[in-house]
Amino acid sequence: TQNYRESAPLWRDLHTYAKKNGEPMQIASMGFNLGQALYRTHKKEEAIRLLDDALRLARARWDEGEDVAELPDWLSFRAQIEVDERRPGQAEGIYLEAIEVEKHLSGPDSAATARRYGTLGSLVGRMGRLDEGMGYLDGAASLLRTELGAAHPWTRTATEAALELLAEKIDRTAASDRGTAGALAQ
Repeated sequence: TQNYRESAPLWRDLHTYAKKNGEPMQIASMGFNLGQALYRTHKKEEAIRLLDDALRLARARWDEGEDVAELPDWLSFRAQIEVDERRPGQAEGIYLEAIEVEKHLSGPDSAATARRYGTLGSLVGRMGRLDEGMGYLDGAASLLRTELGAAHPWTRTATEAALELLAEKIDRTAASDRGTAGALAQ
């Protein structure tokens, strides 16, 4: 948090300069970076306004056919805010958008796309949709293992998340079985 507190004034200066002298995507980029710093220092209202302004511009450029390399990361950061604010349904939609953009930019079988699928799998698993989450995570972990190796942090993260969902599914099944056995015994 301290680093973000220190960087926020610098990003504000860069954003101000870009608004006076920069191209629209430079303004968006500086605004997004400032928004990230402000969000991480708990200045949420201004942060979300800046992030959403940057996303609006980036999405417009994307809709015009421009490849906006930053868009998947920006969308993922914005989705994480929705998770933080306990709006997982909103986050899911934004993550799906990030995946579609990433697939176009990096390819459907890229490590970057797989990583985003892993993030989505973790989210839907936490939403109680264990089988769906495991499906996303298994696919992501498999592709990441092939592309980056088993020891890569992205691969390990996806694999560990898939194992956590599997353990939760086993726990739920066992609890359900105990409940059924108890009801039958009565």
